[in-house]
Amino acid sequence: MEKEVDNKLPFLDVLVIKQGNNFKTTVYRKPTHSDRYLHFTSHHPMAVKRGIVKGMVDRAHAICDPTFLQSELKHITHTLTANGYPNQLVNSIIAKCARDNNNTNIKNSTTNNTVLFLPYYNGVGERILKLAHSLNFKVRFTSSHSLRSIVRSDKIKVPFDGRPGVVYNIRCGCNASYIGETGNTLLDRYKRHMSNVGRYKEAVRRLKEPQTPARTSTKRRGRPQREQPQKIIAETIKASAVVEHSSQCSHDLQPSIICRESRLHLRRVKEALFIRNNRTINRDKGVEVSAVWDTLISKRKCCSLPGSTERAESFAIILRRLHE
Repeated sequence: MEKEVDNKLPFLDVLVIKQGNNFKTTVYRKPTHSDRYLHFTSHHPMAVKRGIVKGMVDRAHAICDPTFLQSELKHITHTLTANGYPNQLVNSIIAKCARDNNNTNIKNSTTNNTVLFLPYYNGVGERILKLAHSLNFKVRFTSSHSLRSIVRSDKIKVPFDGRPGVVYNIRCGCNASYIGETGNTLLDRYKRHMSNVGRYKEAVRRLKEPQTPARTSTKRRGRPQREQPQKIIAETIKASAVVEHSSQCSHDLQPSIICRESRLHLRRVKEALFIRNNRTINRDKGVEVSAVWDTLISKRKCCSLPGSTERAESFAIILRRLHE
């Protein structure tokens, strides 16, 4: 750790000097510093050599108190001249940096940084710009809300049902519910359920219709079924409780998202809790969840459908406790 000596304290490349109740700064170099830099006759681009000079001069202006600035610039001139740099080049860069610093100080003292953000109205906006220029302040226009901006947006937004990782509910018109989870989107999962329902209904139709020659049979969309109808019916019912319910009910099915969860384990826990706390057509209760939580969940009613904000907040609290 550096210590103050003779009212001087070095910090990085700055030397802090205490003079009475004031502090002044100048460039600090270690006693072992050799003052050797890239020689001017070396085979490097001219821009690199000019950059060395400018970097040293800029550092002097940034660090040195006006009391020490001229002595530092003299040291830079002497050092770079000893490294082969033309005196004219060094002096021209020193003069340019001095002009740039003076212009910056004048600009900072006279520039008004006030910026007004206003909605743009045709005709009025142009007048405000002229007024702003004469009074030395800036104006930035923003688009105002309109029916077009509310109803239509050019930004591509991910639909609510287009984000993956959900616990979902498929409700039948008879009020029966099926609760499930998927790492895909609700739309993808619902299409799979309806694909199985469609296969089941097509197999039932084939089973009921009398066998007719292929050329006289009714044309239907999709690939024709090659397996036996009885086998397809058994497979689809086994694959989905939704198909099993649809085989006995003709009401429409309506999918909806209960909650979102990207992590598989938590998603399965949520699915299990919703299944156990609602009347569903699910064939199982999902993953095992300790019965310790039953009383708390039942009391707060956080897993009861239909959902609410209060239920979602309570459910989040319980899930946090599950993982403590």
